[in-house]
Amino acid sequence: MLQPDARTEVLAAFEGEEALGFALFFDLPEVVFARRCGQLDDLFVRADARGKGIARRMIGELQTLGRQRNWTHLRWFVPPEDHAALALYQRIAEEPGWRSFILRLDPAASL
Repeated sequence: MLQPDARTEVLAAFEGEEALGFALFFDLPEVVFARRCGQLDDLFVRADARGKGIARRMIGELQTLGRQRNWTHLRWFVPPEDHAALALYQRIAEEPGWRSFILRLDPAASL
């Protein structure tokens, strides 16, 4: 029987009252270690705010939150053509070597 577990959470970056970016993430069960992990689903910084370290700081905040919640790790997926994001991620994280697959249930509504 499936039990609802995933919680969608949002971390936002502001300058004063102005939103500059957000991170959409989940706190998920990690069954191998009987703990929890974080999954970053989307990280967005406005084009005019990029290059200021905002994405790196948001990931740092998620890292701190993950330690507080006793996560085993924080993971995310990135398209291979997103070179700017890859440059940051390769500096601050490691590639696990896993391959990712998608089974499109509604091709018209799927990336």
